[in-house]
Amino acid sequence: MKKIIFTTLGLILLTSVSLAQRCEDFKERRARVQAMKIGYLTEKLQLTPEEAQVFWPVFNEFEQKRIDIEMNLSDQVHKKRPDVEQMSDSEIDTFLKNRIQQEEQIIALKKEYHEKLKKVISIRKIYNLYEAEAGFKRVLLERLQEGKDPAGKPKK
Repeated sequence: MKKIIFTTLGLILLTSVSLAQRCEDFKERRARVQAMKIGYLTEKLQLTPEEAQVFWPVFNEFEQKRIDIEMNLSDQVHKKRPDVEQMSDSEIDTFLKNRIQQEEQIIALKKEYHEKLKKVISIRKIYNLYEAEAGFKRVLLERLQEGKDPAGKPKK
């Protein structure tokens, strides 16, 4: 009986350590991607030191709010996404309406921060920001397609 208890406790401990490691790996990878993005945007936008000083706090605030909305969307998709075949038409309709509502929140956030950014950098640099963000996504996708870690660290 003791052997079963110790084996079970060992498996639980091993599983929790493994999950914690994956969480840390995810956080580390996310931090590296974020650092790459900052470097990429800095290069593409060619901000003056004065512009950078006012731009980055506004941009970082926008990014955090966008991530919060997307994480909420992600949570809802994973929590409320049972087998569609098991859902009623009404449940599917509600699910889709919630997704659309959250996408509308992201659009509203983009509009709000577009106006905020116009107060700190030129409209030309805002355009360059949008282009650079799209370019950064392409760079990450290319790295994934090449089988590389998007965060720049060689895959194991």
